Amino acid sequence: MARPSLPEDERASEVVTVRFRRADRDRLDLLVAHERTALEASGRAERTGNAEVLALLVREACRSRGLTLPGEAPALATPRRAPPRSRPALTPPAPPAPPAPPSDTALVLERLAELTALDPFEMASIPALVRAIGWPTERTWAVLDALRQAGRVELRKEDSPQLLPADDLALCPPGPRRSIYSRARLLP
Repeated sequence: MARPSLPEDERASEVVTVRFRRADRDRLDLLVAHERTALEASGRAERTGNAEVLALLVREACRSRGLTLPGEAPALATPRRAPPRSRPALTPPAPPAPPAPPSDTALVLERLAELTALDPFEMASIPALVRAIGWPTERTWAVLDALRQAGRVELRKEDSPQLLPADDLALCPPGPRRSIYSRARLLP
């Protein structure tokens, strides 16, 4: 789109050089054309020239970006309004909700940390963990397996399950290839 040439009487008496990117120039050209058609439609086109419309648009674009044109005093920052005050509530606020119970994984990790603190090798007995939590065995096993898959807990197989007491053996989760896990530790 070519810029319309201005008649001699509409040329600006003072030349201000402002550099714009090509995309900005194209947008300004479109804005000038749009404003020109709007002015023509309103019947004010004969009183307003392209130079005045362009100067107005350039000034507004520069002000919106915080720029000042040569020969123009910098605009002072406009004070911001304080947010409106909220009205006081007519009803008293609801009492705070009771704290949510810890999640399954958080509880297992907490109990595991307590049990590993007692062991010099930082390993905890899984039967002792199941007893400390007090949940059904399968639920504790499921949480332990999820933590193992997430890489937060290491489960160790029992080398000699025949040496474990029968009640401890019943609380150990099954492992791969008919093995059982009997120890657990937190991973960093």
